[in-house]
Amino acid sequence: MRGGTLAPSAQPFGQVLRYRRASIMDGRDGMTWLVVTPARNEAARLPGLAASLAAQTRQLIGLWVIVDDGSTDGTAEIAAALDPGFPVRVLSRQNEGGLTGASEFAAFLHGADEGLRSIATPERVMKCDADLRLLPTYLEELRETPPEVGVCGGVLAGLGELEQVTYVLGGLKAYTPAAYRIVRQLPVALGWDVLDEVALRLSGLEVRVMPTAVAVTSRRTGSSEGLLAGRRRNGAISRWVGYHPAYFALRVLRFLVRKPVVLGALALVQGYATAGRGPHPDVLRRAMRDHQAAKLKNLLRNPVRFLTLHYGLGRGAGSGGGSKE
Repeated sequence: MRGGTLAPSAQPFGQVLRYRRASIMDGRDGMTWLVVTPARNEAARLPGLAASLAAQTRQLIGLWVIVDDGSTDGTAEIAAALDPGFPVRVLSRQNEGGLTGASEFAAFLHGADEGLRSIATPERVMKCDADLRLLPTYLEELRETPPEVGVCGGVLAGLGELEQVTYVLGGLKAYTPAAYRIVRQLPVALGWDVLDEVALRLSGLEVRVMPTAVAVTSRRTGSSEGLLAGRRRNGAISRWVGYHPAYFALRVLRFLVRKPVVLGALALVQGYATAGRGPHPDVLRRAMRDHQAAKLKNLLRNPVRFLTLHYGLGRGAGSGGGSKE
């Protein structure tokens, strides 16, 4: 999809990119990263994340913004007491419908927008979820990613996560300022962190996963509100972002044998069937479907290579990603 022609309804993505091309090196001299953590009832997990950020072998963080998203467990107070060795700013906002209502994305965007008032041109704007722990070399591994890579991120190890590594895990996305301006235009809704990469590729920017940058998590991806709720939510996301029907059918088959066995697949189908069309632009949904159609052709041509590339078969357990696709 890189370098493809944009339909008229997608022109805002292309316009932003063309406007930014002359200054795509924004932030490289400052060597400062803006890290944003949306946090709802994460008081117990934030100190661990703070310790992992402080322990980075190459310290790049210019500002860490923690957005308390309607917590009831003292998250804001715990966040305010953190002292990782770089500036921390704590914001509070009303939760807007939980994960299903995309409140997490709204909290991230709110934190990023506010952080950009303090660091106008960071090297990267990074979303880092509260339940993650970055291995000490994580930021050092990402630091050399060139600015034409609009979004980059590492891989997730632990808790049996073994998924494809051709997209960046939602909780670890690091955008350039130019890329952030592009994805900031997307509707704040379920699927935002799927179609962001579609929009960036349509705008001519790259998406890159760095397998040598590793993080671990304290809970299974998509399980913060329960596994069945997570499966229903993933079904709705599949519908809203424009999944190819055959690709979605394969996804259902895969979830038949994953815990909760059978029930998870049924919840996925229920979420898909009841979701409706969703708010995302048609041009992005078509691009997503075309991308998946190409992947299906690759599966038919060379199943072994496809499964190795997209689902980590044959790699170590440390090469896992999330469960977005």
